[in-house]
Amino acid sequence: MQQNNARFSARPIITIENEVLDDQALIDPSTGLPFDRQITPPLSTYRESRSLAVDEPAFKHMFLTRSCIARIISKKSLVNNFALTEAQVTQFFRQPKAVRLGAQGISAWRALPTICTDS
Repeated sequence: MQQNNARFSARPIITIENEVLDDQALIDPSTGLPFDRQITPPLSTYRESRSLAVDEPAFKHMFLTRSCIARIISKKSLVNNFALTEAQVTQFFRQPKAVRLGAQGISAWRALPTICTDS
């Protein structure tokens, strides 16, 4: 059965846990909620998307670097993207961190609209 409108997407997720982010007054600008001890920086190193049809097209996006995934976690990213102060960033790098690796996948199917006409 052909599935021209069925799609699958996958991407990696990195979550970094740190005691500095355990302060309920610190708000994640991307969610409006407290960090709850962790951040999930945007990651664009790999993404795959494809249809589930016969002779399907497949798309892969890869970004490779030797510089720590384009400095995904840096002083600059913590200040600019996560609104931490200089003092909080200093403490962030002094405290132990836990790094969790995961993946997210999405599959979806959309029905095509059908136009019926009387002949």
